[in-house]
Amino acid sequence: MRLTPFYLHRTGSYAESAEKHLIPALASGAVLLLANLPLGEVLPDRWCLFAALTGLPCPFCGFTRAAAAMAGGDWALALSISPLTAVLYVLAALILAWHGSALLLGVRLEPVPLLRAGTGRGTALTWLAALLLLLNWTYRLILGAA
Repeated sequence: MRLTPFYLHRTGSYAESAEKHLIPALASGAVLLLANLPLGEVLPDRWCLFAALTGLPCPFCGFTRAAAAMAGGDWALALSISPLTAVLYVLAALILAWHGSALLLGVRLEPVPLLRAGTGRGTALTWLAALLLLLNWTYRLILGAA
């Protein structure tokens, strides 16, 4: 019985490992890096078409502020702004750790079949993501967040 959540494959060359793991590592690293940038000084004042038309914050309002708060170590503020952002931030860190370790070791890591996104699971993951976004938005609306 296999207890690890992955299969480790030795590759013939480092290029084979990089082909599989470089893009996800760079993408997740970029997300975490962007959370550390002082975007408040770069971006214009908050303006949202959805909020301008409805008077309500859009489902994505607060994600940038929450990610910046997490990057700064203020997890309590981040969770109060947008709990879903904390989940996405930790997920990005786990993805970076997974693919980054594979790159450092020069191996190819494959998740066990239960953890692989396959046919039929894509639809379930889409519905789960939509439900989490709706719950996060409902939380923000209940708190009166703008």
